[in-house]
Amino acid sequence: MEFAAVHSPVDGDDNQHLIFGNLRVTPPADELPPELAAFLGRWEGSELAPPDAIATKAVLFVEKIDNQGGKAYLWAGNELQYPFYVKEIRFRVIPGSPPSIEWQGDLTGAPGGKGLTGRFTFSYDRGGDVLRGGLSLPPYEQLARPSELQRGQSSFVYRNFEKFLKSRRITFHEYPDSQLQRYGWGYLVYLPEGYEEMPDQAWPLAVFLIGTGERGQSVYMLIKHGPLKYVLNQESLPFIIVVPMLNVSPEFRSFPETYLDEVFDEILANYRVDPSRIYLTGISMGGEATYRYALHQPGRFAALAPMGAFDAKYLPGAVQEGFMPFTLPMERIKQIPVWAFHGAQDRIIPLSAAQQTVDALIQAGGDVRFTILEDHGHDVWTEMYADPGLYEWMLEQHKP
Repeated sequence: MEFAAVHSPVDGDDNQHLIFGNLRVTPPADELPPELAAFLGRWEGSELAPPDAIATKAVLFVEKIDNQGGKAYLWAGNELQYPFYVKEIRFRVIPGSPPSIEWQGDLTGAPGGKGLTGRFTFSYDRGGDVLRGGLSLPPYEQLARPSELQRGQSSFVYRNFEKFLKSRRITFHEYPDSQLQRYGWGYLVYLPEGYEEMPDQAWPLAVFLIGTGERGQSVYMLIKHGPLKYVLNQESLPFIIVVPMLNVSPEFRSFPETYLDEVFDEILANYRVDPSRIYLTGISMGGEATYRYALHQPGRFAALAPMGAFDAKYLPGAVQEGFMPFTLPMERIKQIPVWAFHGAQDRIIPLSAAQQTVDALIQAGGDVRFTILEDHGHDVWTEMYADPGLYEWMLEQHKP
């Protein structure tokens, strides 16, 4: 559909739009029971996900309904700016007390998709004025999660996301070397306030390495997590921030050292970087690469901040996936301050694998601070990258 016909501007901004804000409800028939009419309108919310999972967010607009069924629109994804599921839905009404609406849907998000198919069901809770339900996915019921949707006006997207990023001083740069593009198309860079006005000043550099789920060809996946999300949602930071892409390839499972060597060559040649304040941080796969690349280039970094990270030698399943155990001794990075983070409830990278990695560095004489978040699963980064204390700690670290 035409973008402006579906979504409405937020506070007069021609770029920021409320999802489904311009859709209108078809008035219900006079004889329609109130418990069915209550489904009409715009709903937003998310899955009630376990601690080690990132919940799918959703906006559901129920356009019309009668005693047999109706029509709705669904916009869903881990981040609503880049949804993986945008569809028109034809649902049926299931009588009961309370009644519910139900539809079958493929989970690929593509029209006519042929992936897993599940049954979506929602009922109206009058007391809470919410829709409760979710996905049933036989025979993979362990993948299904309950969801709760509320009436709200807070879920929006940007019509021109590149324009929005530029307003936050974030731009995309394609690698000039075509050989380098076999690893990734390019990188996002954030330049701090005052960078252009102070041409003689060198700036701290923070390089963020993405996780498995952010690999691929979409530039916008690079801002799902990490320091750039802090810049987008909160305030400026006094760093140059770089986030390199990584392709999905059978040649490599994580960031190759040779690729990161070339990325740093590109950055250091094109930006005014203070060589005594270069920081490396990453999540999950990127946390693994944070340790591994620092071992490869120990003289480069003033501090490391790996999250959900591990040495594959302590996680046999990771080796089967293609991760390579560290081969260089931990003594090589014992002088670099490290602040590592891990969730106690992590079921993807067990705490034991992270603990053994940290213990190996401590035994080598390393300067390690290990924060275990007791009520967290794999995702510790949403909270930690939103904490100004992390960036304050980085800036306190200087390489001699």
